Amino acid sequence: MPHKRAKHSDRVAKRFSLGKDHAPGANDGFFSEMPKGAMRILQGAKVQEAHRAKLEAKKKAEQQALTKSAKGKAKASDGSAPDANDDATSELTIRPGEKLRDFNARVEQAMASDVHATFRSASRSKINARKRERRALRKAGIDPDADPEDAEQQESDRKAKADKAAALQANEISSADLKRQRQSFQQTGEIKDFAKASQVRKINDVAQAPPRLTRAPRGESVQAKTRKARLMAKITGNDEEEAERNVKQAEKARQKGRVPEKLAAANSLPAASKKRKSADSVQTAVEPSMARQRVLEEEREKAIKAYRQVKEKKIQQTGAKRLKKA
Repeated sequence: MPHKRAKHSDRVAKRFSLGKDHAPGANDGFFSEMPKGAMRILQGAKVQEAHRAKLEAKKKAEQQALTKSAKGKAKASDGSAPDANDDATSELTIRPGEKLRDFNARVEQAMASDVHATFRSASRSKINARKRERRALRKAGIDPDADPEDAEQQESDRKAKADKAAALQANEISSADLKRQRQSFQQTGEIKDFAKASQVRKINDVAQAPPRLTRAPRGESVQAKTRKARLMAKITGNDEEEAERNVKQAEKARQKGRVPEKLAAANSLPAASKKRKSADSVQTAVEPSMARQRVLEEEREKAIKAYRQVKEKKIQQTGAKRLKKA
């Protein structure tokens, strides 16, 4: 490799073959016998100068590219044709041996951006003009999408809506009037009866009647139901005792409907038959059959016999152990 020095033995042999007291050559100071550290120090100015020149060339190229792009955008926005002295235009010449079809394709590809920019600018101007017209029509109160024949009808509808809104605003009660009415109610102490609420429900409606509890929650006691019924009767001005009586009757009817038919039939039986049945069941449970008694007796004898055998075996084992110890 050119940047690698030869071995020390080769350099010594070369120096011995060349001899001494020679005139300095052209390569002295680069890859001569001088150490690399000293060579870098001596050549530092040249290296720095070359680096600065490289940076300046790069910066100049970037500036030229920016100026070219800015010129291209300005030409595209103005819609003017490119200059004849431009580099891109100067390159658009037919090459030796090139077919006319290939040259046309190359020209179209090079000019595609300019054509697209020109087309977009023209279409954008038309769209903006159309938008301005529609905005002016809306500002005048005319629908731009409507037919010209319906313009009179739209104008009449608009006037009718405006008149209706003005009438509603005139009939609306002001906050001062509402405050005056509230103060008069507080001073006179007049209590109005609850009006019958309509079936129409709207947002921010005010309740004009108390709620009506038509169904009690599951598991509610009779006392709670009667208490609520008395309260509702008191609010509506009805008889409290009658409301309580109605609740109790409804509860009895509900409980009566839930009793099964078999349970009612069992409750209707006489007490003597029930006692007789219970006595018979106790007697049958106490006195088993003869076969059952015989089987139980055999099992008892077997258990006693097995127990005696185990007991005798244990006694014999303990006796043998005592004899061994003695």
